Amino acid sequence: MAHPSPSAAMVASAFDLGHPIESLTPHRYGSFETWILTTIAGRFLVKRLWLGPEPEWRAALERSMDFERRARQGGLDMPVAIVPPRPAFGCAALVGSYGIFRVYEWLDHRPVDLGDDLSEWVGATLARLHQVEPLAGSQPEPEWYGLHPPERWHDWLAAGEAQGRAWAPALRQAVPVILKTSRWIADAFANAGGYVLTHRDVEPWNVLITDRGPVLVDWDTSGPDSAPLEAAQALLTFATIGKAEPDPARVRRGLAAYVDAGGAPLTSGRDLTARRAGLKLARLSERLQVTVGRIGAGSTEPHKADIRAREQLEELPGFLADLTRWCALLEPGADPTFA
Repeated sequence: MAHPSPSAAMVASAFDLGHPIESLTPHRYGSFETWILTTIAGRFLVKRLWLGPEPEWRAALERSMDFERRARQGGLDMPVAIVPPRPAFGCAALVGSYGIFRVYEWLDHRPVDLGDDLSEWVGATLARLHQVEPLAGSQPEPEWYGLHPPERWHDWLAAGEAQGRAWAPALRQAVPVILKTSRWIADAFANAGGYVLTHRDVEPWNVLITDRGPVLVDWDTSGPDSAPLEAAQALLTFATIGKAEPDPARVRRGLAAYVDAGGAPLTSGRDLTARRAGLKLARLSERLQVTVGRIGAGSTEPHKADIRAREQLEELPGFLADLTRWCALLEPGADPTFA
């Protein structure tokens, strides 16, 4: 649900961007609300990070801003962040009573489409990302790996059954599979190594195609992760653009570009697909929580979340079987064919 927005003049003043030429224009509401701002100084993307009390994840956001800055210094192509003259912290400013905002220089672009082959770009980009800040260790975060204690899944099931949710019967059947998968994911992360600070959301919807090439956006969820697990997830995802199955040749080109740009060769085995499984559980758990009222809906429509959660639960066995097949594409020296 959209919230009241500030005036263009308020945002322009907070970031010292000159006189606005027109009102703020709503752009996209995904994880965050965004607008387009046009002033005498140019065109900008405005993003609201939060409205209301300061969230518990502010410290993580500050760290992600610092990582974003260092990644840019390291040559990663990304939008230019505008630093306000009076920051609340990092590159963010308080705009009246309307919350905390960030602003970026606007990039003329188009979204990734079904015909784009970005395999080599994503491989090289991931390798450069993973060299910015290695870590001695890390823990998997629920937002990216869907790892919740068993009692939480049972709590959501009880709430869903009490409310007559469409997904409740499917969740009751799927809980044993979810708990078994969660144990595998946790073990795979613990054994993966290669822990780094990274973008963590290298997905086609976070890539803009510009005249200068692909640009990676939305760095606000940057944080710790496993480089090999993130690389495997992203390479499979970008090899599946416009396809029902990953294109084996694209996976191989992406892997080669990753190693050529300095990324460590991926080890073999099913564990490489653990991040993809974790994201499935994470997105499922978010939809369950939205529909039973445990978290705010944001831009999500609860009715659609209800239906999509049921679909995801019904698809889970087939999805996990696909991962077992797809891991073969990540094997060193694998033949680029799909049996």
